[in-house]
Amino acid sequence: MFYRKMFLSATLLFFLCACGASTAKSEAEALASKYFEAVEKGSPEEALPLYGDLFYKATTKEEWLKILNKVREKLGPAKSHVLANWNVSVQANTSGSGSYVTLNYNVKYALYDAQENLVIFKPMSGGEVKILGHHINSKGLLLQ
Repeated sequence: MFYRKMFLSATLLFFLCACGASTAKSEAEALASKYFEAVEKGSPEEALPLYGDLFYKATTKEEWLKILNKVREKLGPAKSHVLANWNVSVQANTSGSGSYVTLNYNVKYALYDAQENLVIFKPMSGGEVKILGHHINSKGLLLQ
């Protein structure tokens, strides 16, 4: 009887965590879609509010906008993006408790392809979902 209760409790906990991870992934993908929509229409400044305060502690809005414009200059206009893989982890730490969703995209630009990695945070407290990290990798950034 004890083992049955433990099994049922573990199963219930697994499904509750899986649902939370699924919701976090869906919300992160929706946020990423807003970013790519802005970039693909040539308006990276519209993506700036999607980034969180922790992101802007490392790079100011003005610096990040310059970087996004430089990426467009070197790689050409963004054409399309496809989610290649993703990961969700739930953490409790001093910078915030919640779900950290890592989305890895293959992005087609007019001149070169790129891989973009977005780290998106969904707080447990119910705050806004925001981009905390963004990495853009392309040989075009080195060649141009």
